[in-house]
Amino acid sequence: MQRCTCGYSFDQQPDAATEQAAQEEELFAAYLSARVEQALNTLEATRAQLAAQPGYDKALEVMRALQELRALRSEFEARAPNAAAATRMSNGDTRSRFTCRPSRAAT
Repeated sequence: MQRCTCGYSFDQQPDAATEQAAQEEELFAAYLSARVEQALNTLEATRAQLAAQPGYDKALEVMRALQELRALRSEFEARAPNAAAATRMSNGDTRSRFTCRPSRAAT
């Protein structure tokens, strides 16, 4: 069995652990998606407040909301390939791979 340095197993057969990993990736992707949507709504509300009451404090709130949205989107986009691969692996698609690679020393 080949393992990545991150601990991912490159076994070809989906098993209970693979299915659990797929479920966890899907749940985390759903969580991040909801957080991105929440951050976007917060940003829109904060922008509306800034338009209604311009000021330095409101502008800082907009910048913080924008920074949070960007960070969440970045994390979501970075994890999306792993969530998709985990789903395919749990469905028996042995051609799928996580974005990590097996280490040369691990067997």
